[in-house]
Amino acid sequence: FTPDADVDRQDWFLVVGALEPYKRTDLAIKAGLAVQGDNSRPMTAEDFAALKISGVNAGNLAKVQAQLARQADDGSSVNTWAKLADAVFTVTNVPAINTVAGDDIINLAERTAGVTLTGTAGKDDTVTLFYPDGSVIKSGITTHDSGTGTSVWNWSFTLTAGDWQALGADGANGVEKIIGIQSHNTVKGLDSIRVTHSITIDTTPPVFTAPLALASDTGIPGDGITSVGKVLVSGLEAAARWAYKIDGSDYQPGSGGSFTIAGDGAHTVKVRQTDRAGNDSAEQVLTMTLDTAAPAKLSATLAHDTGSSGLDRLTNDGTLNVSGVESGASWQYSLDSGVTWSNGSGGSVKIKGAADGAGNADGAKKVVVRQTDVAGNVGAVSDAVSFTLDTTLPAKPALALAKDSGNTSDRITNEGTVNISKLEAGASWQYSLDNGATWQDGIAASFRFAGTADGSGGSDGAKNMLVRQTDAAGNVSPNSDKFSFTLDTTAPAAPSLALSVDSGNPTDKITNNATFKVSGIESGASWQYS
Repeated sequence: FTPDADVDRQDWFLVVGALEPYKRTDLAIKAGLAVQGDNSRPMTAEDFAALKISGVNAGNLAKVQAQLARQADDGSSVNTWAKLADAVFTVTNVPAINTVAGDDIINLAERTAGVTLTGTAGKDDTVTLFYPDGSVIKSGITTHDSGTGTSVWNWSFTLTAGDWQALGADGANGVEKIIGIQSHNTVKGLDSIRVTHSITIDTTPPVFTAPLALASDTGIPGDGITSVGKVLVSGLEAAARWAYKIDGSDYQPGSGGSFTIAGDGAHTVKVRQTDRAGNDSAEQVLTMTLDTAAPAKLSATLAHDTGSSGLDRLTNDGTLNVSGVESGASWQYSLDSGVTWSNGSGGSVKIKGAADGAGNADGAKKVVVRQTDVAGNVGAVSDAVSFTLDTTLPAKPALALAKDSGNTSDRITNEGTVNISKLEAGASWQYSLDNGATWQDGIAASFRFAGTADGSGGSDGAKNMLVRQTDAAGNVSPNSDKFSFTLDTTAPAAPSLALSVDSGNPTDKITNNATFKVSGIESGASWQYS
């Protein structure tokens, strides 16, 4: 390994003259092999340092060796030391592309606004950029002073519409592109090795795959009225972040899969997601009403207290009127102090009794009610309404003559008293003398018809009577069987007596025959003598 020119010879002796002879020989052999592409005795970073060729280190040694392998000795007048120096120069004097768009990810907004590639190169360099397929994006890009006072200058190039098309930017969704860069030193006439820079192009906004939803629509499903302000966010693109805003507030970052609204009333919430490239999705919108206030306590009262006093809470009608129900609210009633609840409707509920069929019973009842508003808030339980329900009809009364003064079974009597039996304790009863057209209240347990013998207003003859009873709850029994009898209070005429034979003087009532004739006997009457 010997220099071929005086100036190079001078440089050579200046460089290696201080080395021991065997080291000079060893270094010359390595250098000679290296520039011939023979890597059997590769040069080390220390070898280059010994040759006063700077910039070679463990990080780029392999690239330097590869570059030397491509520059075999062609017998030119350029000595080997110069080739070594040039090879190192092409590796250490490489241009660079700065981080693009702040994160090497180009989103739709950045694509629309335009992207300028920037970087560094030597002050005497021009720069060429390459597409991923190796074709040229732009060559001859000049550098300008970086203002740092060094030989590292800056360059820039704005991508054109054609460049975007060639890069497939429109509709790209996280596509990686490798941009190549190479510099040309205009003084040495040397091209650097080509290096690359990876960017990601994502111009597709993310799309929600699921709508916003209330965590619990506690009112009618789908009405957007709830007592729980939690909103669920799902259907996000992988690695996307999301933000939300409530009514007119600013967007704030979301986390997890939900956020919570506070404050009763109508609200409009909006959610958007931003993918890792910075593309914003279309807004998701949810309109809802938050209602966390419990409705008022209801009031329940008996619709009809059919008992005798009207205030005794004894009734044959189990209907309760319910008041205070909020607009749109539902309400429920319970017969077991709130253990179980049944849905009510309208403004009343009928508690069924024995007369309403199997499974229902009369007796003491205790009812409470509550309401649930459209948001699902449950109001306080009402005060209990206690009452006794009696829907069972009392028995049909029975009638009998107090005295059948004639034949004991002919219902012909001179005593108009009729006894009433089978009356319920506490019941009242009524009678009708006109086949049920009109009714009069009875007293005690009997009724007396007045006859002719009783004076004004009384009359003898055929009598008919119906009786019914009304129990303490107001239930009216069936009518009794029709009771008919004949009242006769008029005394019959006095009979006439005469001798059958007045054997003496016909008018002296002296006779030898004691037979009497009795006349004037009423039909059907009996007579007695004394």
